[in-house]
Amino acid sequence: MVSRFWGALALNALLLLGVAFYILYEAWQRLTVPQEIQSGGMLAIAVVGLVVNLLSMRLLTTHKDQSLNLKGAYLEVWSDMLGSLAVIVGAAIIWLTGLQWIDSLLAVGIGFMVFPRTWVQGLRQHPAGRGAGGNAARRCPCCDHHCAGSCFHA
Repeated sequence: MVSRFWGALALNALLLLGVAFYILYEAWQRLTVPQEIQSGGMLAIAVVGLVVNLLSMRLLTTHKDQSLNLKGAYLEVWSDMLGSLAVIVGAAIIWLTGLQWIDSLLAVGIGFMVFPRTWVQGLRQHPAGRGAGGNAARRCPCCDHHCAGSCFHA
């Protein structure tokens, strides 16, 4: 079970890394070949994303201190909420000024926000990426305790 956990974690990290590179690629494409940005649709989708993130944060707020998994989920949603806010501000700027390159600037910012998340969620969590902490620093992926693999889950 634990090896499947690490495999899923590595797959998630690779997918996030791929998404980050794709976002940066699309930003470059839009800077080199400008496209008209539909700021109204951009704003509507970002507002829906913000509402969903705020509702998720509300649900997770009362439980975020119960485990590292819930705290990680809360922080992930918090980060997504900041991205939604940035897109709302960007859509408003595009709508008011017509500066289409704001979309690419936002894409670069969001792309670079994903890179550290890839490290935190994937590479750093894998046993091979933990460095000199040894087993004492490892948390069990099943029960979220410092069992260092000695629990019945490992």
